[in-house]
Amino acid sequence: MNAFLRSAYDEIERFKKANANAMTKDEFELFDTILTQMMQIFSEQGHSGFSANYALARVNRLIHGKPLKRITADDFILKADSKGIKTHPIYSQMIYDTNTGMAYDKEYTLLCDPLRKIFWFNDSMSRKKVMLPYNMKLEPDVFYVEWNNHSKELNHTVFSIEDDIYTMAFEQVMTIGGREEIDEMQEHMNENILSMVNCFSFIFADVFSRKWSNRWMDLNSKVFSDAANVYFPFLVAEASIKLARFEPLTPLTGDDDEFNDVSYEDGKTLYQNKRASNIFKKENESAYTLDGRIFSDNGGITWFTNKDSKKTIKFPYIPKDPEEVYIEYHDSSGESYDIITDDEERIKNLHDRKRAEMDG
Repeated sequence: MNAFLRSAYDEIERFKKANANAMTKDEFELFDTILTQMMQIFSEQGHSGFSANYALARVNRLIHGKPLKRITADDFILKADSKGIKTHPIYSQMIYDTNTGMAYDKEYTLLCDPLRKIFWFNDSMSRKKVMLPYNMKLEPDVFYVEWNNHSKELNHTVFSIEDDIYTMAFEQVMTIGGREEIDEMQEHMNENILSMVNCFSFIFADVFSRKWSNRWMDLNSKVFSDAANVYFPFLVAEASIKLARFEPLTPLTGDDDEFNDVSYEDGKTLYQNKRASNIFKKENESAYTLDGRIFSDNGGITWFTNKDSKKTIKFPYIPKDPEEVYIEYHDSSGESYDIITDDEERIKNLHDRKRAEMDG
């Protein structure tokens, strides 16, 4: 057994022990079987860290029923209704107003009423105007609500997805790269993605039709996203991504036995976490992550880290995706810049300008 599989199986066992009282024997076996298959695919194909992220990011979008390419105005091919509104032919949550040229995501935000054990529903608050081309969010924002009138009728519609998830995935994967003929490497990657999707397809007919929200919300689940806790397949998909990235399935404890002595720096011993290689600490100092922030100076086309990427952490710690920081330099010297993370229009303008320069 190679180091990758040993690390993955160790995290699976940690997760099972942490959730021993929250899962049935059948659930454990299903969780174990699919994750083992997924990790075997990665191990046998010799994935690098980059290709693992590439493949599983696409698997995760397909499992969630999201497109692999950004949605454009040309995708709204259905005839407009009497009010000039077009609906996307596949992703019905997306609508396009031909009068204004604006698009809307009707499930940008979902609501949750934990007191009534009602998870994931949408109403008029859920819709948000989006700029095209639009990369559909993998998971919606969540607002927690408490109704004054508890007799209110709630809409439980959450995700629109085809019953045959493999067929839908196949159609999406064939669009990767946007070329009529794909090269051998991309073809191999596509086959790999579909093999992983196939690991999930047999459980969707039974599991996807049932919301396991009350049970999965009780898991040691803060490591996972809210959507993963509602649908079992999503939890397994997210666990697969974490394992392929060498990320833990349960929180880091910060105990001494989680760290290795790796060097001596500034007169102090430097320790590296065994379960998350981007976590370090110095003797008698707080631990930190090396990639707490990533930066983009071209509107999100590429990303980089620098000295400001480091973030202090506290245990127990759940590794998170880095904070994305968009910047725009004042001039070509690159000595000063504005942080434009909250300015969507400025980000889009910067993105379009830099893309035009690259395509030059």
